[in-house]
Amino acid sequence: MVVTIHTQLVKLFENGGFQMVKWMSNSNELLSQIPDFLQLNTPIAFDKESLKVLGLEWNPSSDNFSFKISVSISPCTKRNMLSLVARIFDLLGFLAPISLFIKLLINYGN
Repeated sequence: MVVTIHTQLVKLFENGGFQMVKWMSNSNELLSQIPDFLQLNTPIAFDKESLKVLGLEWNPSSDNFSFKISVSISPCTKRNMLSLVARIFDLLGFLAPISLFIKLLINYGN
């Protein structure tokens, strides 16, 4: 299945004029199908508990994404809530329901 998805992705990006390079995966089946010159040269240690990927923490062994943020105990003001939302880098949109809820709370007071 993972090889099929890889093939579909490569074809999709080739149709747009892009060549997919620097492939890395925790699937040995997939990596065996990708030529060496298209794989990432710098190895990633998948034995670590988590890796930073696109602003999120990725656990390769369980293939889960998580988000860590440190929140200081301070009064719940619009400024502090806006500061919290501004620190969220969520390229994939996983945290959109949370950030939208906070933005609605900020807007509700207006």
